[in-house]
Amino acid sequence: MAWYNTWSGVFPSVKDLARIGLDKCWRDQIIAHLKESPTELKWVLYRANECMNGNGVETLRGSRRFADYVSRGDTYATTLMLVPSTGRFHVGAWGDWVEAEERRGNKFD
Repeated sequence: MAWYNTWSGVFPSVKDLARIGLDKCWRDQIIAHLKESPTELKWVLYRANECMNGNGVETLRGSRRFADYVSRGDTYATTLMLVPSTGRFHVGAWGDWVEAEERRGNKFD
């Protein structure tokens, strides 16, 4: 159980995942996979892309930080994102993330 608690801090809540069509069963399967292969964080996005019928996994590169996300075809569509520098997944719009990062001085081309 301690291992699950460690990973549960990395993933969004079950409620947030449900907003993008991913259920608790999906989350538990992903956590089980990462238990065996803990360095495959980006793999989670590729798996989510399949489940969400996304448009692929894309990367946002800034001057300070970058993020990978499941493309949903719209800048402000709610999606699953990974910020490798924090090692955390987030549910939200990548457009909102870019705006917040720009306010912190992160520049995007």
